[in-house]
Amino acid sequence: MQRPAWPAERVERFKELLAESLSASLIADRLAAEFGIAISRNAVIGKAHRLGLPLPGTGFHKTRHPPNRRKHTGSKKPMPPPAVSALSVAPAPCSLLELTSERCRWPLDDPVTLYCGAPRLQRGSYCEHHTAIGTSSRRSIGIKLRGGANGSWR
Repeated sequence: MQRPAWPAERVERFKELLAESLSASLIADRLAAEFGIAISRNAVIGKAHRLGLPLPGTGFHKTRHPPNRRKHTGSKKPMPPPAVSALSVAPAPCSLLELTSERCRWPLDDPVTLYCGAPRLQRGSYCEHHTAIGTSSRRSIGIKLRGGANGSWR
């Protein structure tokens, strides 16, 4: 789709109206009335942008500054994941069909899909040991945890 051309006299009038700090809507209305054409607010914004002229209140500026980004110096060493305590309750491996709402749902590394099955904590789907593993691995990769009195619930 080809854009309609802006004659030099219309561009000059456009620049004059911009100098008066009028909004894009008002500029569009005045140009439409003076030149007997249909012109939209977006056409005015686009023309100002193509000419590199700032419109009042749009936040568009001719010079753009790159965002301030801190450079990674590499001086920080990654923190090791927190130590996970030993199992306080032995797992009771069970299949998906044997899982109940009171049992830990942590999948075990077995050829057949089995789940821990130890009693789960009051809040959550896992036993104390597997909750600690899940939250420590999330902390080590930088996922923030929220909620819960001890901050361990996602």
